[in-house]
Amino acid sequence: MFFYVIEGIDGSGKSTQIKILKETVMRLKLKKCFLFLFEPTNLETGRIIRSYLKNNIYLSEKEWLNLFDKDREENVKKNILPNKDKVIIMDRYYFSTAAYQAKDKSNVEKIFLYFYQKYPEPTAIFYLDISLENALERIKKRLSDQKTELEVFEKEQELKRILENYEYLEKLSIKYNLNWLKIKAKENPFRISKLILRKVFSDIQNKNKSSL
Repeated sequence: MFFYVIEGIDGSGKSTQIKILKETVMRLKLKKCFLFLFEPTNLETGRIIRSYLKNNIYLSEKEWLNLFDKDREENVKKNILPNKDKVIIMDRYYFSTAAYQAKDKSNVEKIFLYFYQKYPEPTAIFYLDISLENALERIKKRLSDQKTELEVFEKEQELKRILENYEYLEKLSIKYNLNWLKIKAKENPFRISKLILRKVFSDIQNKNKSSL
């Protein structure tokens, strides 16, 4: 299974990358070979999470983790496993859950290990690395254009904590032999998408060679 995850804090450009990748896949007439997913999902479990986030509903850490766990379980069962013959590119996975929900490093590792042991391992994780200042600048511009307010996870102190958690997740990924690939988010978006697709097509080519 060729399963890729795009990760990063809000403002890192994940949505832009997904958009460019979809357009590129369409242009190459490879739509049937690719599947684009995201978390929280568009399943009922994911819609509940999005609603709670949008309305700043308070939940305990355990309640949040249970919601994300159930949504991921449904996503794996209904979307990922039935499409193992496709290239799956997903916007966020359990790394986001650990980064956004954990209050400290020990909690990051606890959440990471729970999901790492339970769910399919990605072929690679593309982490869009961006500074807190640049992320906030992008978020403020986007929200100004949309005339909307900051969500709870887009506030400066929250983003700082999340960014630090991602830095620790990189170390954990190396420790557990996951293919964590850091990409400078300030790069040209089209250059980033080329880097991602180059890795995907290289993995497919190497797999085909090894099967000969």
